[in-house]
Amino acid sequence: VFPNPVDDLLNIRMNQSVEATSIQILDASGRLVLEENLKDALNTIDLSKLSAGVYFYNLRNNLTNMSGRIVKK
Repeated sequence: VFPNPVDDLLNIRMNQSVEATSIQILDASGRLVLEENLKDALNTIDLSKLSAGVYFYNLRNNLTNMSGRIVKK
């Protein structure tokens, strides 16, 4: 997941394309603000509608779950 901090476009690179992968973006209070399905090994998510601040992400598929923090400029 890069770049971090991010201006508007967040890139997500996976080792390989895995079916049924999704990303959830949550604000600092834990509210879901964005959810998208990912289809390729490299995806771009538009965060331009989000306010500046700290957000958390969850990447999920049928094999694994990964989470982290991103900063929106």
